[in-house]
Parts: sequence; C-alpha cells; structure tokens
Amino acid sequence: MSEEEDLAQNLKEMMRARGFQNTNSQEEGITFENFEGVTIFVFSAPIVKLNTAKLNEIISFMTKMKVKNAIVVYIGITSSVLTTVEKLAIEKTIELFKVEDLKINITKHRLVSKHMSVSSEELVEIKKKIDITKLPVLLTTDPMCKYYAFRKGSVIKIQRKDSMMYRIVK
Repeated sequence: MSEEEDLAQNLKEMMRARGFQNTNSQEEGITFENFEGVTIFVFSAPIVKLNTAKLNEIISFMTKMKVKNAIVVYIGITSSVLTTVEKLAIEKTIELFKVEDLKINITKHRLVSKHMSVSSEELVEIKKKIDITKLPVLLTTDPMCKYYAFRKGSVIKIQRKDSMMYRIVK
C-alpha cells in the first residue's frame, strides 16, 4: 500500500474504533456518523501548510455541510491556527493530526495496551473503591487520547497482560 492509502486506512480504522461508520464519501473527504447521530467530516487529503486562510476555507466548508465536527490532517501548521481552533471549540470541533501520527495504527502496536473508556455503571463502582481525582493522569495530547478522542474528565481503563489500570484524562 502507498503512504496515502495507509493514511486513509488508518483514519477509517480510527473512526470505526470510535464507533463511527462511513455514511458518505466525496472529493473533499468522508462523512462518518455514530449511533448517537454525531457527525464528523474527515478531510481526506493532508494539507501541506495549514494556515489561517486554509482554516477559514475548512470552517466555511463545515458550515456549508452543516457539520460541527471535523478531522484535519496536516504536514505543516502555523501557531495561529492552533489558537483559532481552541477558540472555536464552543461552536465547532476541529481535531488536528500530523501526517506522521497517522502513518501507523498505534492500537495495533505490540507494546500498546488496550485503552477503553469506562462506562457510567463501571465508574460508579470505581468511585466506591477509590477517589478518581487521585488517579494517574493521561493527557489529552497523549496519542491514545487523540486516537479515541477521550475527553477531559474521562476515566480510562487500560488492560495490560496481567492487570487493569485506570487513568483520568486531563
């Protein structure tokens, strides 16, 4: 497979791991939807230099498509884009991934343990046993957090060969 095909395959696998299914493909990218009706548009072509002008094009496209969530893959990025994306978070969510971060599917690496979001029922049981605020931290910038889109405050279960560990996302 070519690098472009690997990237497309890894993006599709990531979306399936998040519970999304491909609902529509077009030239600009692929629309995915989950069982809750949340839609994410994944821009298919990596952007060589993601700057403010290109980000504004993406935002316009999202508005036209009536999509509030998107994934953008880039090769280079300007610092002003990062600031703008953070400010947009209230009305639109744009997840940014470097091409290098999606060249391989990290969940398939032999040294990476299985990460899962804890269900609300399981969280109640965990809270009876431990103070979750004292759990070790998993940052939102962690590759596994980005892959699964774990949000701040989520409790994550990590299944190792011989044990189960918990982390809180910050």
